[in-house]
Amino acid sequence: MTRTRSSAWFPNLIVVIFLVSLSSCLGIDEAAARIQQSIDELVRQSSEWQVTLQKLETDLIKGGQSLIANEVTQLAQRGIGTAGTELRCDADFVGHRMQEGLQRIKSALLRQTPQPLRQYFCGVSPTSINLALSADRRTELAFYGYNLDSGRATVYVRETNGNQRVVPNPQLILATPTHYLMTVNISQNNGLVLGPNDQKVVFVLNPGLPSEESHDVLVIAAPADPTYSIVAGSAVGAAGGGGFSQGPYRRSCQAGSIGVGLNLKSGEFIYQIQLVCAVLNRDGSLGAISSPPADGGSEGDASNLGCPSGQTLVGFTGRSSGNVERVGLQCSKPADVVAERGAVTLVGPNRPGGGGSPFSSPCRPQFAVTGLVIWSNDRVSRMDFTCSALQLR
Repeated sequence: MTRTRSSAWFPNLIVVIFLVSLSSCLGIDEAAARIQQSIDELVRQSSEWQVTLQKLETDLIKGGQSLIANEVTQLAQRGIGTAGTELRCDADFVGHRMQEGLQRIKSALLRQTPQPLRQYFCGVSPTSINLALSADRRTELAFYGYNLDSGRATVYVRETNGNQRVVPNPQLILATPTHYLMTVNISQNNGLVLGPNDQKVVFVLNPGLPSEESHDVLVIAAPADPTYSIVAGSAVGAAGGGGFSQGPYRRSCQAGSIGVGLNLKSGEFIYQIQLVCAVLNRDGSLGAISSPPADGGSEGDASNLGCPSGQTLVGFTGRSSGNVERVGLQCSKPADVVAERGAVTLVGPNRPGGGGSPFSSPCRPQFAVTGLVIWSNDRVSRMDFTCSALQLR
């Protein structure tokens, strides 16, 4: 029966031929010594690596060592092929690679276990990760060096409080397209996720070896989003009405809230009034609704007036005599209030018709309504209001 032989015998045959050729010319120790001489020359002057390797190749060929000379030739060709500007390394890096390559050839010749290839770092682009940039402008880091595909880096993130978190599966974010380039995925979708409390990304090359070294890339946090808030303190504005009956009743929005409308009971007069408030969110939007107590009597038809969505009360309009007869709203977006753009939306009045004298009473610029001051018995005889400043910081 014919047996299929494994192809593993082929490298062994090359070794046999190689050793036979050595026995007929230079001995193993002599060849190893000649290689070591070239290594020493590279240590002294690595920039002359081409001259050194060419001389070694010639000497080996003269000594009948064509196989080992061919390995030196291939090593030199790899060095020539790495001269592209994308490597970002200094002028000696190819010489360093040639030293390592000759050392591995020598180790194979002497049947020694070669040292692991050391990963070298030359540069990184970009030099920092700016979280203020849009997501499509920060997708990867490019590490330039050599032997970058000979192992895997350890990656961890250092936070501003000093804590460090290890990236558990760095192979998921690292790639080595060439010996000389390692890319790091920092995409928000499937890469290394970074936040405002992260200070540095640390890459450790040659982890666990004597040649272990680390390199930091700064993480620049995006500036905090400006936030809207209500300044403590208030200013009083007069609206309408001429009578001073029972009161004054001071009704204010909850802390962090501003006026957005009114609940009313009305007919010939405003019989009852209640301020409607909404939370001012940090981004300038308006949130949960609440109301302080209502003031006045129980007559009249219930209705409500509200500012358009996203707008806040900045004043009142209406008509009044001895009592408040009609009321309308002046509204504006918080951003317009802060910027003093004066873009005001009028809402109401609560019912058409004349009667009494008209009034129009806005808050001061950059202020919005945060409370009412009411005099009333069975109807609202007078209404004033309080305003507070809005700010964006």
